[in-house]
Amino acid sequence: MRALAIMTCAALLLTVPAWAQERTVADLSHDPASRFDLERGFEALNHLLAQVDSYVNDHLEVEGQYRPESPEGASLGRLRLRLYPQGRARSQETIEAETSIEAGTGRFSFQFRIQEAEPPAFDAERYF
Repeated sequence: MRALAIMTCAALLLTVPAWAQERTVADLSHDPASRFDLERGFEALNHLLAQVDSYVNDHLEVEGQYRPESPEGASLGRLRLRLYPQGRARSQETIEAETSIEAGTGRFSFQFRIQEAEPPAFDAERYF
């Protein structure tokens, strides 16, 4: 029994230094290789977020107004959401949703519009 206790104590004394050398987040900043990996990860994340931001700005427009001093019956605030299905430069059609609230009455309205692309004008010179 005494030998087992000595072996257990020896095993614990040998493994404690190994546990003490486990890496923590603070240690990663001092290791050049892991810092490089973290920088590459942040660069990839920034690149992805920039692409998402560009896509959203190209396909979506949000506009809002809030006027707390509006007279009764006038619009207290509104929110307009406009979607360009193929991007702002390429879309001839838009999908628009608008909400507004009347001051005093609290009446809420919602409008939804789809503005389709206009057909091209007939150009007689092109065909004759």
